[in-house]
Amino acid sequence: MAKNQTVKERLISYLSYLGVGQTRFEKDCGLANGYINNIRRSITPEKLQIIARYCPDLNTGWLMTGEGEMLKNSQHLTINNKEIHDNGTVIEGGNAANSPISVSSGNCAQQIAALQQRIADKDALIASLQKQVANLEELIAMLRK
Repeated sequence: MAKNQTVKERLISYLSYLGVGQTRFEKDCGLANGYINNIRRSITPEKLQIIARYCPDLNTGWLMTGEGEMLKNSQHLTINNKEIHDNGTVIEGGNAANSPISVSSGNCAQQIAALQQRIADKDALIASLQKQVANLEELIAMLRK
């Protein structure tokens, strides 16, 4: 079916999969407003490079020819409707609107470990800030005496 679609139709299908509107996609990628609607036969290599940077899981071969699968064998988690990719890219409106957490193919354990490390780092920062607040409160109390 994808082979019979145009590049424009395949790109719109991909955006629909992500749950991202055309206007937002164009804005986020730095493409001209209405760019997608004006695609006729193909996408220039420069524009394809921009799209590929914004969409690391998109199989650009599929986009251009319709051959193969829409997605590369990407690794990402979807949490609260945001896709978190293995390269750090976060895309809102992921493919899990009805589920708080879902996992795509790939090395999930590694991704979970990375997320747990980020949580631990944030917890350490919060503890440090709480300690600083306590120190400031002590200082303020001493100054009031």
